[in-house]
Amino acid sequence: MKSRPEIIPLHLEVENLGLGTARVSDQILVILPDQYPSIKGLSSEAYEPGFLLSLNCTSSPSYPAADLTWYIGDAQAQESLVTKYLRKTTETGLEISTLGFNLEIDPKLGKDGTIVLTCSATLPEVHGDQMIMYRSISIQISPGILYSQLSCSNPHVCDIVILVILRLIVGLF
Repeated sequence: MKSRPEIIPLHLEVENLGLGTARVSDQILVILPDQYPSIKGLSSEAYEPGFLLSLNCTSSPSYPAADLTWYIGDAQAQESLVTKYLRKTTETGLEISTLGFNLEIDPKLGKDGTIVLTCSATLPEVHGDQMIMYRSISIQISPGILYSQLSCSNPHVCDIVILVILRLIVGLF
């Protein structure tokens, strides 16, 4: 079993060379990820309102592990929507973070029928530089909304309302 990278007291000044570069600042060793975080769990590009979407965001290996955060549009997701998983350590001592996200599809969360979800991976600040990597996905709210959200006491009136809305959506008027 391999041990974690050893931290040796050094004073080096190394410029930021980009993804995959190790930087040493005083006694902090930072190994940057070579890829942006990945998002898994999508089974479709469009979902009906009420559908429970379960996603995972996973960081690329780095040291230390990236801190992950979910966003709905520009707003940070509520803690009640995220699931924190234990970090995993690779054979080389690098660390991988995973953060789950459970969201009930709601048209109010999006704009123009689209919900944008973003996962950010943040690494520690070194020499005043903060590295944040983002991965975003767009979720379309399917037209099934018309049938699942509409209720009428008179079925004939309901059918007419649905036809008018559908024509407006597809631009037939």
